[in-house]
Amino acid sequence: MPTAEASPGLTAPDSSARWVAATLPLAPLSAIAYLFSEWLFVITKPSPTSALPFSSQLIVLLESPLPALLPFLAVQAAASLLSAIAYPRVRGIALVPAAGVCGFLLLVLIDNFTYTVFGFGIARSDEIFRVAYTMLLCLLAAIAGWKLHEWVSQGFRRPGVIPAAVGIAAIVLCASPWVMSRRLPRDPDASVLPSLQGAKTASSRPNILFLGADGLDASILSAYGYSRPTTPFLESISEETLFFENAFSNAARTHGSLVTLLTGRSPFTTHVTFPPTVLQGEDSNRTLPVLLKALGYTTLQIGMRHYADAEDTNVRGFDAANYRWQSLEEVDPDAPPADETDVFRSAVAERIDERLGRLLAISPAADTFAHVEGRQVVPQWRDERRVTTLVRYFEQAPEPWFVHLHLLDTHCCQWVPDRTHFSGGPSPDIDARDSQVRETDDNIRKLVEALQSTGRLERTIIVINSDHASQWKITERVPLMIRFPKQAVKGRVAANVQIADVAPTMLSYLGVTVPRWMDGQSLLPGTTLFPSRRIFGVSDVKRRDGPSGRRLLRESGPPNYGVSSVMMVSGNKWFDVSLRDGEVESGLVKGHTGADTPSVPEPEARALLLERIRSAGFEIEGSATQASAGQLGGR
Repeated sequence: MPTAEASPGLTAPDSSARWVAATLPLAPLSAIAYLFSEWLFVITKPSPTSALPFSSQLIVLLESPLPALLPFLAVQAAASLLSAIAYPRVRGIALVPAAGVCGFLLLVLIDNFTYTVFGFGIARSDEIFRVAYTMLLCLLAAIAGWKLHEWVSQGFRRPGVIPAAVGIAAIVLCASPWVMSRRLPRDPDASVLPSLQGAKTASSRPNILFLGADGLDASILSAYGYSRPTTPFLESISEETLFFENAFSNAARTHGSLVTLLTGRSPFTTHVTFPPTVLQGEDSNRTLPVLLKALGYTTLQIGMRHYADAEDTNVRGFDAANYRWQSLEEVDPDAPPADETDVFRSAVAERIDERLGRLLAISPAADTFAHVEGRQVVPQWRDERRVTTLVRYFEQAPEPWFVHLHLLDTHCCQWVPDRTHFSGGPSPDIDARDSQVRETDDNIRKLVEALQSTGRLERTIIVINSDHASQWKITERVPLMIRFPKQAVKGRVAANVQIADVAPTMLSYLGVTVPRWMDGQSLLPGTTLFPSRRIFGVSDVKRRDGPSGRRLLRESGPPNYGVSSVMMVSGNKWFDVSLRDGEVESGLVKGHTGADTPSVPEPEARALLLERIRSAGFEIEGSATQASAGQLGGR
C-alpha cells in the first residue's frame, strides 16, 4: 500500500486530507451506478417502467437517485473521516460503503442474468445456494474494494482530482435537498375531476368495498343457479342486492380487467390488457380512487403484487396497496400520490429487500409467480391473510373509506374443465374447484359479518364481482352483485352489463357527475339499459414464455398493444374476431337469462367488431383495418 512518504512534497496530514476529499463522492456515485443498472434492467424487461415513453423513462432515471444521495454522502463522510484517524494504515475504511454497494451490484447483475436466461436466482435458491450466494457477495465486495483502493490510490494525488471530488460532494449536498423540496405532490389535472356539485356530504358518504374473486364465471355459483351449493352465503343475501344476471368482463386477463373496474374505461381506450401495459400520462389520474380521494375517502387495495396491483398498472389514488406498509397504523392518507419515479424506486427497494432478506435468512423465499401458478404455496399470499388484514382495517380506518380486495385462491382452478367424471358424477377436478369457490364464499361471509359487528354494514356499498370467467373467458357471464346501504336499491337486472359500468354506478350513487372519459354507464334504476345493448372486450392477447414459465406479453406497443382477439356480446350471443386474420367465431352465452332478442346477422357482427377495432387504432395483421373491414364486412 502506498504511503504518504512515497509522495514528494506532501506531508502525512496533507495526504490524509486529500484522501478524505477524494473519497467523499464514492458512495453517492456507487448509488447512482446501482440505480442506473437497475433502471437499464427494468426498461429492458416487461415492467411498468418499460411501458412508459422514453422521455418519461429518462425522467425516472434522473429523479430516482435524489433521495439516496444525501444519506450516502453522510455515510461516506463518516467512513472517510474514520479512515483519516490512523492514516494510512486504515484508510481502506473509506472504501467500505462504495465497495458494499458495488459488490451487491455485481451480485445483482449475475442474478439478473441467471434468472433471465435460466429462470434461477437468489429468490428461488435453497439453503445451500443461499449460503453460496452470501459467500459470493462477500467475495465480490472484497474485489470491488480492492479495485477501488487501487484506482483511488493512483489518482488522489493528481492535480484536479480533489477539486472535482469536492465539487461533486458539494453538488450532492446542496442540490439534492433543493430538488426534493421543489417536488410538490402531483395533483390530478382539474379536467380529470368531474363536478362535485350535488354530491353527498362527507358525513353521508358511504364506505365502498369492492370484493373481487379471481376467475369465477356465474355458471359455477349456486347463487346463479348452479346445482351444487358453492355459494350459500351469496344466495342468502342475493335478495338484498342489485343482482345482475348477465354481466360480462371487458378484458380476459386480471391485469386489464382490474384497470377497467377501477377506471370505468374500456381496454380499447386505455390499451391496458396484460403486463407490462400500464396507464400512461394523465390517464393514470383518470381513476375511481383519485375521484374518491377528492371526496375525502381513504383508500386501500389488497390483491397480489404483479397480478392484481394498482402500482404495477399505474392506477393512482390508493393510499397503500398490497402490503407496502409495516403496519396498517402507518398508512398515511395524506401522502402525495405515487408517480412513475416512485413506482421505480419501490420496485428497486423490493428487489433489494427480497435479495438481502433471502441472503441473510431474514425472510423466506417468496416467489409470487410460482404461488399464483400453483407451483409453490406462499402463506403470506393466501386469501386468509387478506381477509384478516381487512377485518382489522374495518375496525380502525377513518370513514369514509374505499377498499378494493381481490381474492386470488380461486386462481388455482383456472384450468379445471367443465365436464363430468367417467362414472357419471363430478370429477375430482370439479370437486376441488367447487370446494375453493365455497371457501371464497365463506371469506366473503366473514367480511360482511365483520362489517356488521362493527356497525358499518349499513353505511357501506359492497360490490361482489369477478375479473373474468374461468379459463380466462369473457364470452361467459361473471357474477356482479351490489349491496347498497340499508338495501336502498335492490332487484334483479337481466340486461347485459359490463365491469366498466361499476365505477360510474358508484359515482352516480354519490351524486357525482360521471366524467365523460368513463366508457361505462350507471346501473342505478332510472338509467336506460337496452336489452340489445352490446358489450365489447379484449378476449385474448399474445403471450410468450419467460423465465420458469412466466407468461409475458408480446408486442406490447402500437398498433395492437399485444391484443390478438376482441369480442362482442349482443343479446344472448357472443362474437369473437381474430386480429391475426379477421376471422369471426360465434356462439350462445351459457345460461343467459335475458329475453330473446333478434340475432345479429354475422356480416353485421363482423362490421361492428371491425369498426370497434378501427376506432381503437388496432389493425388486422398483414393489412390495414380499413381494408379488412371493407373485405370482411361484405361477406
